[in-house]
Amino acid sequence: MNRQLSSLIRVARWAFWGCIFFLVVGLVVRLLWRAAHLETGFSTLQCQWRDATVGWIVGDRNPIPSREPAEQAEFWLREVDRILEDRPDDAALAIGAALVLDAPSIDFMSRYMKARPGPVPGGIIIDTDDDAVKTANNAFEQACKDRCLALAARAVQLDPANAQWWRLRALLLRSGALSSADDAPRTSDWLAVLDECARHEPDNALYDYLAALAYWNTSAEVDFSGPADRLIVKDAQTFDKGIRRFEQGQTKPHFSVGDVGFTATAQFLVRTRVPLVEQASVVNCRPLLLRRSQLLYGVWRWQHRRAEREAATGNLDAAMELNQQNLRLIAQCESGDEGGRYDATAIASKIATACQRRELAEMPGSGLGDSEKKAIAASVEEAILHRDAVQLAGQALAAGASGPAAPGLPLVGANLAVAFFMDLMPAFVVLLLLTGVVSAILARWSGDAESSTVGFLGWTSTLALAAAATIVFLGLAPAEIIGRKVQAWFFTIALCGMALCVVVWIRWHWLRRRAFQFSIRAMLIVTLIVALCMSLIVMMSLPGEVFARFPFPMSVPARGWQGIDPSVYGNVFAPNLGPWFLPALQWTAYHGPAWTLVLWAVMLIALHVRAARRRRCRMESPLPNRQARWLGPFRSLRQPALVTAILLLIAHLALAPGVLKATDASIQNAMAFARHPESHWRKVKKAVDDVLAEKALMSQRQKTAPSRAADERRTDDNKKTDQPDGRE
Repeated sequence: MNRQLSSLIRVARWAFWGCIFFLVVGLVVRLLWRAAHLETGFSTLQCQWRDATVGWIVGDRNPIPSREPAEQAEFWLREVDRILEDRPDDAALAIGAALVLDAPSIDFMSRYMKARPGPVPGGIIIDTDDDAVKTANNAFEQACKDRCLALAARAVQLDPANAQWWRLRALLLRSGALSSADDAPRTSDWLAVLDECARHEPDNALYDYLAALAYWNTSAEVDFSGPADRLIVKDAQTFDKGIRRFEQGQTKPHFSVGDVGFTATAQFLVRTRVPLVEQASVVNCRPLLLRRSQLLYGVWRWQHRRAEREAATGNLDAAMELNQQNLRLIAQCESGDEGGRYDATAIASKIATACQRRELAEMPGSGLGDSEKKAIAASVEEAILHRDAVQLAGQALAAGASGPAAPGLPLVGANLAVAFFMDLMPAFVVLLLLTGVVSAILARWSGDAESSTVGFLGWTSTLALAAAATIVFLGLAPAEIIGRKVQAWFFTIALCGMALCVVVWIRWHWLRRRAFQFSIRAMLIVTLIVALCMSLIVMMSLPGEVFARFPFPMSVPARGWQGIDPSVYGNVFAPNLGPWFLPALQWTAYHGPAWTLVLWAVMLIALHVRAARRRRCRMESPLPNRQARWLGPFRSLRQPALVTAILLLIAHLALAPGVLKATDASIQNAMAFARHPESHWRKVKKAVDDVLAEKALMSQRQKTAPSRAADERRTDDNKKTDQPDGRE
């Protein structure tokens, strides 16, 4: 009977584990099938499991966009040489490589940022170490500048008929790394290069405006020390050269930069060893749109200062003419690029110019009639209406693009689920599997035939207790969900209680050895010695000023993550992602999963030792040998570790396909503009047109509302007069 029962138990056990095996295999096949149908599926899994396996030895992989600029430069130079060696005659790849070498990705800047509360309640001020950032960017610039210019020149040699390459070559004459209007050209022959570019695209004012801006930046400055800003020309001859190039650009039909640089960069990145999940950050950091905005603002600014100078001297006609030229500049930008009409710099500059023309028109001696003044006022209202429409359209597009990162989950919970299940759970699984396998081997070497002495309730409760302890001390405490004052009292009481327990424990064992013969002098001596030792240990491990106040000002400090200061997370991201984002981040930054497993293993081993000792005392069995005593506790760790690993693996495999789909959708959305910029601008145009149509409809309704109300009142009056005696 016992033999049959044992065989049935064995068969049931094999059947159970067989079902688990087929379940895991089925989930793995489902995950691989889902990853195969997603562009970023296998790339995401590769990064995730790489960090969960070899990452424990060599460290987590630092994404390319997050590396220091010097490291980025070293990586990109190697990639450019490797890729162009195979395809040296591809103009698109050459210009894409030049754009990658133009400027580093800006994710590294988060290391140099700190956030602090602003003067307005709920406001945030970001402090950046600008000198450190410029030094880092300069390292990238010095390493990549010459190669960038050479690749841009190579692209126009390979395909001289493509005007887009000439535009990009002209733009790359100035640095794109945190560039400003005052950045000097990268090469001394910049004017000859601009003239060559202009000969290949004579209808584009881009090259004339680049030359004008370079001349003006080196020959003039603005004095901000007086009550009013004042334009100071240091080199009149060079400044006049800039005026002539600007006026030459005014005669051309359009001012175009284009968006093809993003597409070329995306095509180049496909051939690199950068994971797909990181390519979107690299592409979107290319400062092409920033260059157009900076060029537009730089040229507009000098013209605006010239108009202010003329107005201050009373020459209103000249000031109006300069403002009219600025409007022509903005019109060229709007007609040149699909996105020029929606450029924030162009919109703001148009409003500022229109407002200045309105002020000039109202000045005495302007010589403008009422109709002209009304037309100028109407242009101001039109510019403001366009700005409002673009802002509302942008909000509508952003609301349509955002959504839950996983089906059925709110945005905050989904983001935390993605971070946990895609980043932490594989590491949990690998660590638990290693723990279980090592424990099984050590338990077999112990030579102890007894089974685990810790049951299901024991290892589940200890796991929950270990997780709760690490979440409280490594998550809630540094995130200040538990206040600093509470932490101070806790650590004060804990230290005092620990010292008291040590004194009591030592005193108890001392009394046992002396057959409980009490001596006040001996007790005081032992207490003093223990207190001095404890004080010395604590003072060596903690700064002395901690004990200057009571309770001791001790708390768990917040820790940064991936080089980012914790204040940035706490003040910038946490308010948008919910109250539990920061504790989860702190728990991860403090390696909460690893400490949970360590604490869990210690608690399981302690329970095993305690239970084994009780059983030996109850059964009066002899003490096992040293090998069995040291390795036997791993029997209680073997099964819980393996079972927990399998359960977590099943949960991860079940949730991973949805997370992969959400991640891929996010990457596709981030890459959409680089791959199809014309589609993006069509969406923007439609959204702006819809907003303008709705505003026009609302305006029409507001205009007709008084007349409709009057008609309704007249109708009611007629109905009343039609009734006998005027009654209804």
